[in-house]
Amino acid sequence: MTKKGTLLYMSSWMSNGRKRYGAWAHDDLESFLWVLIVTAFWVKPPSPDYDEWYASVENTMKDCLFRDEPDKDDRIRDIKLSLMIAFSGETRRPFTYHDPVSSQYHEVIKKWCTYMLDRYFARMRRVQEYIVGDEQIYLDVLAILRESIESLS
Repeated sequence: MTKKGTLLYMSSWMSNGRKRYGAWAHDDLESFLWVLIVTAFWVKPPSPDYDEWYASVENTMKDCLFRDEPDKDDRIRDIKLSLMIAFSGETRRPFTYHDPVSSQYHEVIKKWCTYMLDRYFARMRRVQEYIVGDEQIYLDVLAILRESIESLS
């Protein structure tokens, strides 16, 4: 399978030029996760004098994904995996949000990133007991989304 689509929104697996192994749903749902991350954290930056902006999740996302660098496309998989690790809470980096609406997406993005990382590394190791089928991946992500929606009410 050759790469098609926008590299930024492509799954980490596919953005590195790898062939699909195991479930295809993983790639589709990770692509949707990137759309959610960019949509949730895309806010207008404040004035340059506002120091807290530079430590915010919104700025980190923009800086990592949209920085204009000549070799960024070659490193996009590593950039995206690093962001997923940070968003999953594995780095223990404290989250600060510039926009209060962005913070409402924290839990769903954290859980979804954790789930996608688990699936990604299971594929890397080709550990059969951790590789689940498409239907289970869709059900797992649906459960994450439903739980997040319920927590907002």
